[in-house]
Amino acid sequence: MTEQEEGNALSTGQRMEARYELSRRIAHDTKAPIRQIAQLAEILMAENSGSLDEDALSILSMVQDKARHLGEMTQAVRDYTDAMCKPLAVQRIDFTALLKAEIESLQFENVLFKCENPIFVNADPQFLRRVVQQLLNVVSIDPSGSKTGDVTIAIHGAETSAPHISLIFSPCSIDFTGKLPLTGLAQYKSANLFELLSISECSEIFLRHGWTIYIEKTDAETLEMNICL
Repeated sequence: MTEQEEGNALSTGQRMEARYELSRRIAHDTKAPIRQIAQLAEILMAENSGSLDEDALSILSMVQDKARHLGEMTQAVRDYTDAMCKPLAVQRIDFTALLKAEIESLQFENVLFKCENPIFVNADPQFLRRVVQQLLNVVSIDPSGSKTGDVTIAIHGAETSAPHISLIFSPCSIDFTGKLPLTGLAQYKSANLFELLSISECSEIFLRHGWTIYIEKTDAETLEMNICL
């Protein structure tokens, strides 16, 4: 690497660090008043429940719900900006073990886990766990979005080619033909901003690690998500 290239790399790192600190500050200063609004509504309900009529209590309950939603949305935006600019803490990780642990924690009804060989990757463990959680939650197993049905995870490790992971969901309510990049899911999730942010967050994490991902329907009810490390 030349001196100019080293300088450019340092400059890029500094910009990323500055963006991360700014997004962290914005999220912190935004979430604080949201929490205070929810707490004030809770105090008013607790101290005046006997004197407030049904309409007033309903309004305070709505304020609590809206504050909770806004807080969750602020966190989702923060997670997305972290995916773009939070400095990576790269380690050598057993991706197979991490994936299996995260899948078990999500408590899907039926999961078949197959592994040819353990796969070790150089990655940020926090982002790796996050992307597994988001991918499994963003693909609806059935139209109601509940964690029912079958999920098959196949880990393929090979000496002559890049490691490959397949996540197979059945039944899946998303209907399309051919292959799509992960961002192609956005057109089927446009009504839910949380899911759109999750898709974008995962895409940024994959991009920063140099991995690729695509999805395809292998039959009418089966979706396969392929991750090339």
